[in-house]
Amino acid sequence: GKADDEPGTLNKLFRHINFGAEILVSRNVNVLLGYNYLIHQELKMENSGGGAGFSFGFSARVKSFEFVVARNSYITGVGGYTFTLASNVKQIITRKKIRS
Repeated sequence: GKADDEPGTLNKLFRHINFGAEILVSRNVNVLLGYNYLIHQELKMENSGGGAGFSFGFSARVKSFEFVVARNSYITGVGGYTFTLASNVKQIITRKKIRS
């Protein structure tokens, strides 16, 4: 027979799907949300649902630069942060040539 602690069919399906959303606050500001069901199921703590598998962040664009801060959680109450600074170098060079 099937073991009591073995995940069901729907549970197995969701373990292969990640959910994400990007909310456009304004033309240059976005809020980022994500959920990884597999990480949540595998790493959640017994006594609390916790934040394992959840991620969130925001991005802001200023001129030709984009700044992104994101937080993900593998263990309840403990998070990892990612900071990204991105730019289109070709666009910056092209602008400088046009201004010259």
